[in-house]
Amino acid sequence: MLVALRADDVDLDRDRGLVRRFQGGDGEAFDELYRRYYDRLARFCQRRVRDHHTAEEIAQEAFARALTALPDLGGDRRFYPWVSVIAAHLCTDWHRRQGRSEPDPNPDPGPVSGGQDAIVDAVDVTLAIAALARL
Repeated sequence: MLVALRADDVDLDRDRGLVRRFQGGDGEAFDELYRRYYDRLARFCQRRVRDHHTAEEIAQEAFARALTALPDLGGDRRFYPWVSVIAAHLCTDWHRRQGRSEPDPNPDPGPVSGGQDAIVDAVDVTLAIAALARL
């Protein structure tokens, strides 16, 4: 049985080698990881945020964070699953930000209608009765 492979399929041994090369000072190794996995990671993000442009931005940010943290990535960690966890956290953060809204600085309190005079009159009567009782 033949299995079709995509260009961005995960190859753990190759990825470990690329990570070690990068950690050894070979910047081209990260470029290779990026080329291999960017499209896959963008699709991963697209399924989570349902917006193509946002997914691309999140994938870019995940790779930027991976680039910063890659020097400390342990040999037992696998690159694509690791970067996909970073992307998943960024997708979650994006959803949290979408759920938040800023309060309107000038809210409209709406119309206040009826009953105010009766309340003021009742308070005035209560105060007057209390004042007379102290005499």
